[in-house]
Parts: sequence; structure tokens; C-alpha cells
Amino acid sequence: LNLEHSETLRGVKSSDGKQIVASKLQVQEADTKLVMTDESNSSAIIYSDLSRGKVVSEWKPTGSAIKDIALNSGKQQSLQPDPVFLALSEQAIVRVDPRVQKGVVSEHKYKSNYHFDKILGVAGKGTLVTSNGGDIRFFGDLQGNAKNLIPSKYGQSALMLDHSKDGNLLLLTYSTMILLMPTETKEGSAFGKTFRKDRKPRLLELSVNPQAMVRHGISKLDFISAKFDEKENELENYIVAVTGQFIVLWVLSDVAKGKYLTSYVKRMDDTVVAGEFMYNQDDLLAAFRKNLTVQELR
Repeated sequence: LNLEHSETLRGVKSSDGKQIVASKLQVQEADTKLVMTDESNSSAIIYSDLSRGKVVSEWKPTGSAIKDIALNSGKQQSLQPDPVFLALSEQAIVRVDPRVQKGVVSEHKYKSNYHFDKILGVAGKGTLVTSNGGDIRFFGDLQGNAKNLIPSKYGQSALMLDHSKDGNLLLLTYSTMILLMPTETKEGSAFGKTFRKDRKPRLLELSVNPQAMVRHGISKLDFISAKFDEKENELENYIVAVTGQFIVLWVLSDVAKGKYLTSYVKRMDDTVVAGEFMYNQDDLLAAFRKNLTVQELR
């Protein structure tokens, strides 16, 4: 795999002329725009034009520190010209449209601080928000309270969120486990219908077979990411996760049969910092601190 340097955005400054220290990044609008937060000004969201390397707009949509940003209608939105995105503070959720001068086009702010920390837009469904303690909230829109609240069982914060192409499956990464959650039940969607406590979607805990852990010398799991594979004309077939020097794989057809423990584990030469399937392929891309490798799935 050969990587060529394309462009460095040097000296990007905010509207008041101060240097921007970019943290959270979201590429959108067919890779022509970049939404980011500024470490030196935590309440600000910066909207920049990648072709010009300049800041186009800047907002402070919640008046407090921004915890996360996400595409409004799912991960495939980044390939489209749709500029709308979501932003999250500890107690507010906002939808931002850069075409509108004030930016914010809808919002929901709670009086209490629920310590929100991650947000995910799900195409055709709604918005998922997680809290610092692990609570999960489903929103059909941002004009009212959550349709459903799934209280935390584990007391951990989600590190990463992902969704299937059809929005029927959610994937939540925690340091010690991967959770898979259906969003649809016989009664409807968790984003659109409020369920009784005993009818809410069930969390499926994915982990590694203990025998496989012993075989590979894994003393404990420390996941940093989990993602679905992504193909243009197919639904997802796999989940890939990263823990230490290992790539872990679940086959969704096995998971559908109740096989939540996997033995598909591969040791890499160094600590893996990111792992995911290449688009439209069954090849795995593994990123290390100093290089990248492509692993053929066999």
C-alpha cells in the first residue's frame, strides 16, 4: 500500500485570528469540507473548505464544550453533498446546517446534565446518544425527549459508535466488550416508538472465546474500535475490532445464530491503532503507529 502526501492545512486560524488546534474531525460533502472542534476553544465548531484550506464558518452552537460531532444521516452521507451535521455537548444536542447563517436549525437541551459524550446519526431512523456512564438514548427527532432510554449495565463509556447500512443494527465499542443492538422489534423502531421496559431492544455482548484468548496469549481485552464492513450493494457481513496487537473478527451470520464468542483472532507485528475493512472489499486495513498493512481475509 503506497501513501502519497497530498496537502497540509497550515496556519488555519479562527475568526479572531487565533491558531486552531484541531481535535475531533469529520470530513463531509464528498470530501470537500471539514468540520472540526478546536482544543483551544472547546465550545467552537469550525467549518473549513479543504480545497481552499480556509475556515468558512465558525459557531458556538451550545455555549459549552463540544463533546462529539457526527454526520446527520449516517456514514454514507460523507459521499454526498449534504452539509448537515450533528453536535453534542454534555446536555444539548444540535443539528447544524452550514447554509444557514446562525448554523443551528434544531436543538434539544436538557435542564439536567446527563454527561452526553457520543452521538451517531442513523440514516432513515434518527439519532443515537450515549452518556459518560453508558446510558443509551434513541431520538426520532431533536424536538422532544428520547423515545427510549437503555440504562447502563456496565458503567462504561462507549468509545465508538457505528451502524449498519439499513440502520437496523448498532455497534458500540467499550474497552472490555463489543455490544451489538438491534433497533427494530416486532412493535416498531426504537427511534420512533417508546417501548415498555421489558420490550426494549436487547444488547448482545460480543467477546472472544476464552480458549482463543489462551491460545494467543491474551490476558485481557482492551478494545479501541469496532466497525462493520461496508459494501456498496450488500448488507454487512462482518464486524472487525481492535485490541492491542490483535484484530478480532465476528461473522454476522454466526452472530445471528447466537454465536457471540469468536475465535477469529489474528496477532499483528505491533500495536494496532485502527482497523477496518476496505470499502467494497473483504480485505482488512490495519494501521500502526508508523505504517499500514492490508490483510487478505481467508
